Amino acid sequence: MKILVAGAGLFGRTHMELLVGQGAVIAAADPVVALADRARADFGAETGPDAIALMDTFRPDGVIIAASAAAHLPLAGAALARGIPVLVEKPVALTSKEVARIGQLAAASGTFALPGHVLRFSAQHRALASAVHRSTIGPVLSVTSRRYRDAGHALRYADIDPVLMTMIHDIDLAQWMTGNHAVSARADRVRGRDGRSVTHATLRDSGGVLWQLVSGWTYPGEDAPPDRIEVLGEDGSLELVVGSGLTSSAAGRIFHSDPTEDALLAEQTAFLAAISTGIAPPEVTMDDAIAGLKAVEMVLADLGLVGSGSA
Repeated sequence: MKILVAGAGLFGRTHMELLVGQGAVIAAADPVVALADRARADFGAETGPDAIALMDTFRPDGVIIAASAAAHLPLAGAALARGIPVLVEKPVALTSKEVARIGQLAAASGTFALPGHVLRFSAQHRALASAVHRSTIGPVLSVTSRRYRDAGHALRYADIDPVLMTMIHDIDLAQWMTGNHAVSARADRVRGRDGRSVTHATLRDSGGVLWQLVSGWTYPGEDAPPDRIEVLGEDGSLELVVGSGLTSSAAGRIFHSDPTEDALLAEQTAFLAAISTGIAPPEVTMDDAIAGLKAVEMVLADLGLVGSGSA
């Protein structure tokens, strides 16, 4: 199978490494010549500065878009216009309108676009969702999460807001756990030196469930605490601490995390299988991605930011 990776930065390279491990023939596009050259040297990729031009010369079976968020819509549109399925990494686009446009283009193309909400493919998060959906804790009342990253995020991703970069994962998880979409949001942010920040957001969803989400880019090195999500129901709670496992208030530890789990590999494998079958992966839809971006926009609006890409 031939896969074009649009974007040869850190995340694009991670995709390339996994693709080579799965036996795919790859091409990589990046306007930064040094990044493209490195992909050629390390992975044997056919390379070029222009992803759309490579779509015509390399003729891929699928395209993985790991370029800057501003490029996602034009790149996805070009691939879909050629009948090529796409995996669009998060944030799928900078606005909900752009995500909706990708969905429209996919529907018209006869192929599909897969939003890159990687945690939908994580075994530990799937175990949590399964327990919630089986009503083991009764009707859900609240979803609480924390996601802390190192301070270097503020430098590496200076062009994109933390809500779009990291909190979007927790927004999508809350949507998944509850089956609802956000209808209102309140948010606040504390800024530190060198772009460091902590963002708190409280959202209410269409089912009346409260989402309380925290995202921080403050920790030195890579010593941030593990991601955590708790779902509180009328009859108990479920708490997932990533890397440790899933705990039930009634049954104790019910899922032990596998340290070898690779959710990105699972996402990529699902994408490759979908290319072969022509059937879009069911784990996450464009409607999920649109709802997530609308929630992001609510949070950013309450923060007083203009444009969802503002930092």
